[in-house]
Amino acid sequence: MHEGKQKFGGEPFLAGETLKEGEFGIRELENNPDKIVRTESMIGSIKETAAHYKNIKANFESMKNDYGVNVPDMDVVIGNNENGGESVFMIVDKIEGKDLGELKNLPDSVKDKFEKFYSGVLQSMFDGYKKTKPFFVDIKKENIMYGHKSKEKGAEDDFFLADVGGGFQYDNYVEYHGQIIETDYDESFFRAIVNAKTDIQDYEKKFGENVVLDGIRSKLEKISKYCQTNQQQKLEAFFAKDPTAKEFFK
Repeated sequence: MHEGKQKFGGEPFLAGETLKEGEFGIRELENNPDKIVRTESMIGSIKETAAHYKNIKANFESMKNDYGVNVPDMDVVIGNNENGGESVFMIVDKIEGKDLGELKNLPDSVKDKFEKFYSGVLQSMFDGYKKTKPFFVDIKKENIMYGHKSKEKGAEDDFFLADVGGGFQYDNYVEYHGQIIETDYDESFFRAIVNAKTDIQDYEKKFGENVVLDGIRSKLEKISKYCQTNQQQKLEAFFAKDPTAKEFFK
């Protein structure tokens, strides 16, 4: 984490090609096309912001080191944007590939890779939840890419959790790119599991007809049984708000 100010337009923020228009202004670095930079929100003072993004980086590194979840290398710099105001610039590896929302098909040969990757994400969430620690919830298919780091020319394609700008549930809120949204801790976990069970059918179709992702389904079943046994009262409160969710915990 670099806490010093850096004026936009100097190293390392030479503005290259804009890769994605919108809120985060994702750009390719002019001096390093293997990296992209995106603008994130300040969280209070420079000191508070530095601590916040240092924590996010540590959470993703834990997912990588403890659960084998591929994530881009990342660095964060706090500096001045092109309008002179303070901003956070997140510099990450550029992933050459497509996200799972864009891909209609995946080769059967990488099914085991995907099961290992996605099961790692789920286990990290599950362990965090059981220990009442932060856990990742933003596992939508647009955040998962199949490809390789641009800097690793000729590398074998794999799955990456490409959006590393936040998405962790804390005690009573979830944080997305510096935006704090109040959410119930337990309900957020239950909702993430419902979303994962919904998505898994779509993922199976991408691998081909009659493909079943047994390892992931087994992991989701284990998590569901834990919730039914240990969080029954909280589950019932969740079902009262969303009766359709009950079928995902049978």
